[in-house]
Amino acid sequence: MPRTDSAFYGADVINDCRALGARFSRTMRMNASAKATIGRIDEDAWRPIKYPQAVWDEEGQCWISDEIADIRYTAFTSKPKK
Repeated sequence: MPRTDSAFYGADVINDCRALGARFSRTMRMNASAKATIGRIDEDAWRPIKYPQAVWDEEGQCWISDEIADIRYTAFTSKPKK
């Protein structure tokens, strides 16, 4: 399964993965459409990610971690279909 960062976030790379039947994971660039979609996520949809080597924040008395939420987002809608 190819996993890449936002440097490989492009319609051509995504289309190639789909054409090959590959499962893939991509980090996307933040744009206005993505920010708007993220802004519509309900607060109760977020789940913590517990990293194995998380750092303890003494001041906040908590583990420094991130949160994740599953959403649907259709990328490249402005691209013409080939």
